[in-house]
Amino acid sequence: MIWLKFVLCLMVILLAGTKLAKYGDAIAGKTRLGRIWIGLVLIAVVTTMPELTTGVSSVALVGSPDLALGTLLGSCCFNLLILALLDILHRRTPVLTVASPRHMIAAGWGALLIAIVGVSMIAGGRLSSLALGWVGIPSIIILILYLLGMWWIFRRERSHQLAA
Repeated sequence: MIWLKFVLCLMVILLAGTKLAKYGDAIAGKTRLGRIWIGLVLIAVVTTMPELTTGVSSVALVGSPDLALGTLLGSCCFNLLILALLDILHRRTPVLTVASPRHMIAAGWGALLIAIVGVSMIAGGRLSSLALGWVGIPSIIILILYLLGMWWIFRRERSHQLAA
């Protein structure tokens, strides 16, 4: 029965994903926010809701930070694998060569955030004294850098849209 529920959830997500791409494209056109920013923020937030729910449940309900971290890092890795699969499906030219070079900012920003996670894990207990209350300094740095990065990309995309 658990496998049936799992497959049903998967089917709902697959159906919703096709709709999200169409709606995201329409929103990008109507708002002139740009496809890069809509994909990077709006679509990414919506499609990451399962990871958010799983992460919160893993920590709050199950008490397993390992499950939460595995889910989030596994999702990052799998999402990058999807780029390779899209390349196979695209068939005309490599996806990474025809996508806008403006994605480089997001790629670099994402690599920086993942590097902070990796360094924090390597440092382990040595960083435990670096906290504000129960929140680790690396988490605060990730939050601030994420918000700054999204703001920066928003401004660049907005100026690109206005110039177009």
